[in-house]
Amino acid sequence: MHSPLNTADTYGFDISYLLVSQNGIPATSFKAGVPLTISWESTGTYFRLFAGGQSQAVYEGTQTTATLSNITVDTTFTLEASVPGSGKLYKSVTIYISNPTLTPNSIKVTTVHTVNKDLTANNNATFNQLNVNGQLVFPDSHDPSLQINGYLNTGCAITVSKDTNIQGTATINDLTINSNIRVNGNFNNKNGTQVTHLDAAGLNAANTTTQKLEIAQSLNAVDGSVSMLITGNTVYQGGENTTKKITAKTDGYLLVYLPTSPPGYAIMTLDIYGYKFQLMGNFVLSDTTIPNSNTLFLPISNGTPFTFTIHHYLYKPIFTVNWYPIGTAASVADTYEIIDIPTDTTKTPQFDIAALQATRLETATAFLENIERTCHKTIDAPIKQILVEKLLALT
Repeated sequence: MHSPLNTADTYGFDISYLLVSQNGIPATSFKAGVPLTISWESTGTYFRLFAGGQSQAVYEGTQTTATLSNITVDTTFTLEASVPGSGKLYKSVTIYISNPTLTPNSIKVTTVHTVNKDLTANNNATFNQLNVNGQLVFPDSHDPSLQINGYLNTGCAITVSKDTNIQGTATINDLTINSNIRVNGNFNNKNGTQVTHLDAAGLNAANTTTQKLEIAQSLNAVDGSVSMLITGNTVYQGGENTTKKITAKTDGYLLVYLPTSPPGYAIMTLDIYGYKFQLMGNFVLSDTTIPNSNTLFLPISNGTPFTFTIHHYLYKPIFTVNWYPIGTAASVADTYEIIDIPTDTTKTPQFDIAALQATRLETATAFLENIERTCHKTIDAPIKQILVEKLLALT
């Protein structure tokens, strides 16, 4: 087809042929997306190739071939040939796509229809009954809502990021919900449910795991047991001068233990809830023959951050920090987070043993002198010395 000029009008200026081929074989029917070669022969010197109703040429130049690979629907190609001073000639050829990619304004299915490949709806799609054997994807991140008026049966996993309201019956093998779920009918779940908030009138789940469960009225367990306290985990064990921060990811209990070991002195300071707790021990500072172990046991609520700082003198006593979460998780380590505070913020205390012992001796002597003045009596020197030593031995 020549339009608007023909060979006779242009004095030997013509387009001999225009054809479409794949791998050197001419054809008019192809699969969507396969590379196509459009070739022609003409006495023209410059060419432009147009595809369908596009106003922009898909090829422009002096060559007589062009390769395209993004054709997904039936398309008419129009070649424009030109010679300076001789006008322009046009020739067209139409190809057909056996598996076109369609973007309809609306789809209405009156009978049962099976889609064996991908089905994409960029706007609204309403289903009375939807059976999904593969993956169901909602690409609109601003409004990924799903409304099903009939029955939903899926053999694959469903992830819901916004609120979900189930009016009828839903049977789902694996469901993850990052927002709220409200169930007014029956909800049957085989493999377990992960949900931020659950408000259910009817719930039947073979295996349900929740980190936070709020019950407004009552919870009845007719069989089985409720697991509250699981095996603890050693968060820290050591004696180096260090500061660490721990954040609880569930409610639980913290147990810190400082046993007796070779002569030395150690302090652990625990900062939590705006208070400071200290474990001081290993051996009494004034007398390394008197052992002194210590233990701290505190309840910790979910989301609470706290820090502990260890200082030691002489030998390094071993502190053990154990965490006992309430409830269950994939692992105990998932119920807390621990990070190191830079060591340059940790200051090692400097103990002046002689000065400390002198201060304690002065305090003990003054205490006994006050007793003498109060009783108007003088304590014999040997007895007074024994009393001072007993006072110094106290922790």
